[in-house]
Amino acid sequence: MGRKIVLFVTICLLTLTIAASKKGEKNDNPQRIETINKQQSIEDVEESLKSLELAAKRVSRTKRANCLKAFGHAKFCDCLCSDLPMIVTFNDYIRIVTSSKEELGYDRLKADDKKVIDMVYSAREKCVGETLSTRDRN
Repeated sequence: MGRKIVLFVTICLLTLTIAASKKGEKNDNPQRIETINKQQSIEDVEESLKSLELAAKRVSRTKRANCLKAFGHAKFCDCLCSDLPMIVTFNDYIRIVTSSKEELGYDRLKADDKKVIDMVYSAREKCVGETLSTRDRN
């Protein structure tokens, strides 16, 4: 999920950058200052993207490390980290899956928050089914 967010943000920023650069193409002789400003904007976007990617990788590494400390099962943790929403930390995951919906106040939550909780439950079921169940059969 985190990769999807980074990809989505990347596409949005690149689209904005291209649109901004085409805006100035109407003038056959753009002024040098306009060109400099466009280049600076592009560099700022690229820098923001790099920062966003680094932050996403850091969050993912931390989530995976905490999962490995708790479960010690690399395939399960890899599955979980790729399927959990980026905003859900490993501690959030533990709290959600070990609490009932009533304890989480599910009925009082906004639709977006309910969706995140549902995604956590789905990720857990998928990853347990794909990784832990196959190990138990051997």
